[in-house]
Amino acid sequence: MNEVVIAAGSIEASVEIKPIDQASIELGLTNIGIRGPVGPVGPAGPNEIGGFPVVLNSAQENDTLQLKSWAWKNIPQESLTDGGNF
Repeated sequence: MNEVVIAAGSIEASVEIKPIDQASIELGLTNIGIRGPVGPVGPAGPNEIGGFPVVLNSAQENDTLQLKSWAWKNIPQESLTDGGNF
C-alpha cells in the first residue's frame, strides 16, 4: 500500500513505514526535511585531513585552516590578507 503525504507551510506530519515481517521505522516530516531515529555513535575518526594532522590552538569563529609546516592549523581571520588586490 502506497500513500502520498503533501505538507505545506509549517505543518508537521509523521509517516510510519512497516516492511512485511520486520520492525517498523517511524519518520517525521518537517518543513526542513525528514527526521528519523538517531543511531549509535560510531568510532572516532582520525584527526587529519588528506593525511596531514589537524592542530587547533584557541580556535575562534571565522578562523580558517591552512596547511603550514605539513599540518593543518587554524589562522585567525584578522591575520589574513587579500594579496593587495583591493
